[in-house]
Amino acid sequence: MNLFIDANIIVAVLNKEYPLFSLAARIMSLQDDKRFSIYTSPLCLAIAFYFAEIEVFNCLHFFETYLSKK
Repeated sequence: MNLFIDANIIVAVLNKEYPLFSLAARIMSLQDDKRFSIYTSPLCLAIAFYFAEIEVFNCLHFFETYLSKK
């Protein structure tokens, strides 16, 4: 069976978004089963990268602000 993974699933896994993370990770883990093939599009990858980059930037900004106050 072919499965198309949308950007929302990829973003939920990359950013470990609660409560979607556990379900999204289960969907992504179907790749290990030989009965499933997982596909996505370049646009979905670009969207996922964009949102993951925002999450990382926010974390770095938080730590930078926290450390500068000490």
